[in-house]
Amino acid sequence: MDTTILNADAIQINNIDLKKITKEEVNQIAKLYFKHLVVVIKNQTLTAQELHNIAKLFGNIEYFDKKTVNERSPDNVNGVQRVCAGVNKDGSPMGLFGHNSDLDWHCNRPSAENERKPIVFLYAVNASTGSRISWLNNSLSYNDLSITNKKWLENKKGIYGFKPNTYTKNFNVWKPHKNTVGQKFIRENAVGQKGMFFPIHQFFGFKDVDENISKDMTQLLYQHAYQEKYMYHHDYEDGDIIFGDQWLTVHKRWACELGNRMLYRITMDWMNIQI
Repeated sequence: MDTTILNADAIQINNIDLKKITKEEVNQIAKLYFKHLVVVIKNQTLTAQELHNIAKLFGNIEYFDKKTVNERSPDNVNGVQRVCAGVNKDGSPMGLFGHNSDLDWHCNRPSAENERKPIVFLYAVNASTGSRISWLNNSLSYNDLSITNKKWLENKKGIYGFKPNTYTKNFNVWKPHKNTVGQKFIRENAVGQKGMFFPIHQFFGFKDVDENISKDMTQLLYQHAYQEKYMYHHDYEDGDIIFGDQWLTVHKRWACELGNRMLYRITMDWMNIQI
């Protein structure tokens, strides 16, 4: 298994067939993930069930209710959701985010700290060429902060949630919400990588901080973190796999004509690996 370092410290694993993956390779991929936060694997050919089975080697999968499975899960494989355009016979969406406009910077369910799974696992199934996803590494941006700003942030809590017409303007299922209890803004993963939990469109300021100071710090961090040098841009090809961290990175799907484009999406954890 050889690798290629990509921009913003993402990593591509070459010459691996996930259908034949060994336990040793599972642990190697996990180690690379914790260090690099975004892992790309190309040239895979998988069914929804095979994708599910591979994800289970790494950890626990987020499962859904029967209605969601019937609407969005290919071959009714619970835990796998389609990301695509189109509707079912009853008019319900066939998949998540079936719109051509940007799906702007975001992460998975940031306000649900005790329920959310920290990894998104994406697989490009069909007609993905011409579409792009970008990843922002908020560990690299954190490392470049001044000592003064790091100290200010160290014990701060953020307010996270969802507001319509922010990162997605075409998804009306979710209601506006915020987790006002607050959640740690600075995070550290299993191998000591520290960074900011900072999905700008799902972040609503710092808890117990003066509103003006909170706004000023949010703007300072936005201008610092959301720079090109901290981004990895991935132009999809069918067969591409991406593992992406949901604490220390955020991601964005750029506007494109979805047509028959089909991705499969799993959210999961790493509870079955050894590092």
